[in-house]
Amino acid sequence: MRQVEAGVWKLSVTVPSGPGGRQRRVHRTVHVANARQAAQELASFVSEVRSAPVVPTKETHTSVMNDAVARFLSEHLREEKGREERTIRSYQAIHDKWFAPGLGRRLVRDVDRAAIDRPSAGCAKPG
Repeated sequence: MRQVEAGVWKLSVTVPSGPGGRQRRVHRTVHVANARQAAQELASFVSEVRSAPVVPTKETHTSVMNDAVARFLSEHLREEKGREERTIRSYQAIHDKWFAPGLGRRLVRDVDRAAIDRPSAGCAKPG
């Protein structure tokens, strides 16, 4: 938090931006009367930024579904959540059977609810 001029404060917050310890810095300019009000704005800004979804990395944005699922299973379920190998293999098998045939080679950014629900996507449907 720093005062730029009378009544104008620049706020900066550094937050994690994903795996690997990368960080991102976000800024906001506020117009308040004094340092106490600026500190209140900063606290609110910190809370807002921490609760916002993480901005996807370029790698994530250009991943295909098969790679993204493998990464999720490995980084999130195995490493962060501590799931058993048997559970990871089971989830991978479900993906391979039901989703990979129709969506596995599509870019993550191109997969939405409609793509998942579309019969022409090639996803196996439960009988």
